[in-house]
Amino acid sequence: MAYKPLYRKIAEAIYNDIRNGTLPVGSVVPSTRELHEKYFVSHVTALRALNLLTQKQVIVKQTGSNFRVAKRLDMLNRRIKCIGGLFRPFSIRKSDCYYNELMSGAMHETALSGMNIIFSGSVGSSFMAQQNPDFAGIVESATQMAQYVEGFLADSWLPDAVLQEILDNTHLPMVVVDRTTKLSASSVVYDNLQALRAVMPTLLRMGYECFVGVDSGIDYYYGNIQQQFFAEVAAGHPFCAVHDFNRFAYAVTIPQIIAGVKKFGKRRTVIFMPSDTEAVNCIECLREQGLNVPEFAGVISCRNIQSIINTPYKLTTMALKAEELGAEAVRILLNDKMSHGEYTLPMDFRFGETI
Repeated sequence: MAYKPLYRKIAEAIYNDIRNGTLPVGSVVPSTRELHEKYFVSHVTALRALNLLTQKQVIVKQTGSNFRVAKRLDMLNRRIKCIGGLFRPFSIRKSDCYYNELMSGAMHETALSGMNIIFSGSVGSSFMAQQNPDFAGIVESATQMAQYVEGFLADSWLPDAVLQEILDNTHLPMVVVDRTTKLSASSVVYDNLQALRAVMPTLLRMGYECFVGVDSGIDYYYGNIQQQFFAEVAAGHPFCAVHDFNRFAYAVTIPQIIAGVKKFGKRRTVIFMPSDTEAVNCIECLREQGLNVPEFAGVISCRNIQSIINTPYKLTTMALKAEELGAEAVRILLNDKMSHGEYTLPMDFRFGETI
């Protein structure tokens, strides 16, 4: 058997104490004096053992002569190897900027934990062909990934029925990102409703009395939240609803928005748009009609989904950071918070020139 130096034997003994929980993450490692008394070695040999563990990032040196167990060992102790990414592919389209940033945040947080994300190619190809997605292929791909990962991040566009089948096949924890779910999994979303409610007193103090609520006509989590908010506003204030605003229906919906604002006469009115993209398009269409914002009406984006918008004005929006949403999803997965929890992140009201 090959000779093993004393300092390596001591380092291995300390490492074993860390792995079996005798020395938990963040705890102080025995000092050189304590190692000297326990193993009857010189202070130099004891220090070499500690320095070896420091080089391997098992322990970290604190101020003075103390060493502590590194936080990264928390990941190793729970044997989390990789995260499975059941997510849409990165895209160069402006409308996909939000999800690019979301996954960048998830990848960054995963890297900080010394891990990787394995993406399912089936999810990417199915998302690109949404008219006829191969959900069976996604389930098969996730099932194959199960041997390499100890949890999944799931894209908001994947149906619950598909995710449930993946859960049944793999029995692994899952976090659904950017929408809630009734599955035996966790979800993480932005608290859009509370943010929208919080902005109403500010608008009323600014003299806005009437409101036009515009939806995109898409039945999704944030769309439903906005509909709930619109119903609350309509219950207490003059309100006009405009449905199905999208790039294919400008010719129909813009006249409806203009008519809704004019219906309130000279009373100050705010137009709530579904997201930054729709808000910018609405403002541009109004300007083409000779109606400037906010003189004609104020415009607020219910949801900021793009970090940069090339416009000559500063948009008023409910601001969020997609990177933080992705990072929080990873933190939830790594912290074993798998008891069907729904986790929310706050949003901020960002003042701009459009009110």
